[in-house]
Amino acid sequence: MRTSVAHDVGRYVARKPTGAFIHVRELLKRHGSRAGVDVALSRLAGSDASLTRVRHGLYWKSPVSRFGKAKPRPFDIAVAAADAVREGVGPAGWTALHVLGLTTQVPSIDEVAVLGPAPARVSGTRYRSRSNPERAALRFYEIAALEAFRLAPAPNSAESRALVEKLRELTSNGAVRWKKLRDAAEMERPRVREAITHVDRAIALPA
Repeated sequence: MRTSVAHDVGRYVARKPTGAFIHVRELLKRHGSRAGVDVALSRLAGSDASLTRVRHGLYWKSPVSRFGKAKPRPFDIAVAAADAVREGVGPAGWTALHVLGLTTQVPSIDEVAVLGPAPARVSGTRYRSRSNPERAALRFYEIAALEAFRLAPAPNSAESRALVEKLRELTSNGAVRWKKLRDAAEMERPRVREAITHVDRAIALPA
């Protein structure tokens, strides 16, 4: 007997860790019926199950307490929504600096860098469109680093030294692949290329 769509969707959600985003498109690879998947997810989100609908086609495996279901941060929703349809997604502007721990200032509106046209806006966030196709191969923290370089900290300034030290940390733990980042920077604006060239010459980062 074939497992029903509702049962299979319930098992799929149950296996996801708390805090994970669930895209409808993931389930459509297993079931051809969009209507069946939508109904199953909608019923779970409307029940006591730890699932919250956060956007069309996007759900979140939410922690549940006596106060009810928690909700994800708008920034996380914006990143997850963009990740669903494209690559090269990460924090932009001051949000990138905050994610990297280079500023304690919390942006009033989080910014998310995306490759190509911006998706539909998520409340409390702003998408920033980028055209460099090499960004498609970059990871979250590599995008954050590239965005930090767009702010062009002056060489040998306190901001530049802090960024260098953060890059040392991120390359040592594998979160940033320096060669990938350096190669992608070749398609960025001149001041980004200049800033990365300075860092490349100033310190010996692993490839």
